[in-house]
Amino acid sequence: MQKWEYLYDDCEADRGLRPKYINHQEQRNWKNGPFLAEYINRLGAEGWELVSFVRVANILNLELIFKRQKSE
Repeated sequence: MQKWEYLYDDCEADRGLRPKYINHQEQRNWKNGPFLAEYINRLGAEGWELVSFVRVANILNLELIFKRQKSE
């Protein structure tokens, strides 16, 4: 049976859309981190697949969920 691991990101629009929280932990210096497109491509190269995203309320914040197969 396949096993999966999940990654939850909360991205904020502050000088561009960037991941601020990863698995509910605020990232240090996130305002200088990668923009969303670069970040998603980086995760894809690591085997993560975007499976869901939600725009939060009326602001430009996104919640993203990724999954990848667990290595045993």
